Amino acid sequence: MRKHAFTEDLFVDFLDTVERNYYSIQYQDRSAAHSFYDSIKMGKQFTEKQAQYVLKILYKYRKAVANEIDYGNHMEMPQWKLPFRVIDNTKKAWIDKMEKEWKICLKFPFNFKQDFDDFIKEIRYHREAENRWHPHEKIRTLSLYDYNLVLLKEFLKVNDFEFDHDFNDVVERVEEIYQDQKEYKKTSKIKEGSVELKNASDSARLYFRKHRTGKIDNDLVLAKSMGHIYKGKSKKGSAWNKKIASAEGNQFWVKDLGDFLKLGYSVEGKIAIILDRTSEPYDWLTKFNEAVDKNNFDRNDFRICFRSSKHEGADFNDWVRDKGYGGKIEGAKFLIFNQKPAKWLFKDEKDVTILASNNLFAVGTSMMRNLFKNHPCVVYIGDIAPTIQEPLVEL
Repeated sequence: MRKHAFTEDLFVDFLDTVERNYYSIQYQDRSAAHSFYDSIKMGKQFTEKQAQYVLKILYKYRKAVANEIDYGNHMEMPQWKLPFRVIDNTKKAWIDKMEKEWKICLKFPFNFKQDFDDFIKEIRYHREAENRWHPHEKIRTLSLYDYNLVLLKEFLKVNDFEFDHDFNDVVERVEEIYQDQKEYKKTSKIKEGSVELKNASDSARLYFRKHRTGKIDNDLVLAKSMGHIYKGKSKKGSAWNKKIASAEGNQFWVKDLGDFLKLGYSVEGKIAIILDRTSEPYDWLTKFNEAVDKNNFDRNDFRICFRSSKHEGADFNDWVRDKGYGGKIEGAKFLIFNQKPAKWLFKDEKDVTILASNNLFAVGTSMMRNLFKNHPCVVYIGDIAPTIQEPLVEL
């Protein structure tokens, strides 16, 4: 019968014996037991609760190893080799400069992590917002500019965080800006026959100057794609483009195919159309072709970027060739895909101005959902308004 001076050594022998002899042990206990075993081997300390769980497992399966291991009095008076690890329940928030950038630094216990992670997803300004764990410092950092600091402070206050003076000063300054946000909000306006940006950064102004065309309709949509919402009452510019440029969201609906084509021609850049997986491509493209011809548009501006075998008895590939919708994509303005776009579509910084679809419902795959959610201008085409969660503006 094997004896052990320390409870940790007893537990290691216990699990080795269980594994060696294929003794039955419940799944939830097996997972925890292996975790405790690894911790012991790495010389890590237990918390008091973990130590209690170790004793519970030893007692629960004591009969399985009774012929090989003598527990001694470890169940009544365990002898731990290492002192218990005390959990740091500190909750603090402060501002510090790390890697040449100002960061929000946060310290909190592990059991608060899930609540924290769920909340900051709701207050981030974009998906790439920084949320990093620094194992050596044992702190989490957020970018100062990627989150709504006012809501963050309220959340931390409710959860009993301490703040340093700098953190309070920064949030108070942000609150002042929020209270007078009209003065700081990024907008666009039409002045003397051209589109101007308000509250734009230097880099945004350079980008706008580089890509603007001087055409109001195009430049309004360009400004909107940069986050500058149109605020004005000018009579210049089309009603469609001013609706797009003044909308807070990015989801729009056009009933008529001909109107959609005219909208596409009013802006620079490519128009990508992604057909719904549940629709019949040939039927929809036949109507599309009728709208192209009815409005006297050049078929060379359109490319169908997929092929198939046969659709309802017609040779689809021959139809594409006969109508002039095949060939190279260079120079084409409207690119049509089935179910999903080609990987090369978004390779340039400003290649696709409008992303369109005949979908009636939210697209299925996560990649496509993210694409439709984040593209600056998404237009749905069809007689029936699509069923989507985001606000929808009819053009």
